[in-house]
Amino acid sequence: MKLALLQISVFTYLFIMTGCGPIRLGSSSLNDPVPSGSPTFTGTFTVGSATGGVSIYHAGIGNYVVRLESFSVPSQSGLSLKVIGTSGTLSQALRGTTGNQNYTFITTEGSCFAQVKITSSAPADIGIANITSVGPCP
Repeated sequence: MKLALLQISVFTYLFIMTGCGPIRLGSSSLNDPVPSGSPTFTGTFTVGSATGGVSIYHAGIGNYVVRLESFSVPSQSGLSLKVIGTSGTLSQALRGTTGNQNYTFITTEGSCFAQVKITSSAPADIGIANITSVGPCP
């Protein structure tokens, strides 16, 4: 009886694993949806090995969404996203090394932003994007 259950379990496991197609852990690009509204700050990675664009969306009082678009950076340990602005430096761990990625930050309403950096635990700047305001910055 135990052998029959084991055979069924192994068959079920193999069927589920092969029926779903290949599973790639950690190698696929992220593809977050574009935030609603228009970006208030934009820029492009021009320094370092990171490539792609950056947009910052105002998502309500004190809420901002930083979007990395067509983003790519070499894989390294301890990668993080840093946003430098009038309210200081905001930081979050990078979720992936490629794709379209959204990061939500809460900060002082009316903040202006000047740079977005990708850093590693080395610590070193892997990529820098100088960003500009689409409209007036208070």
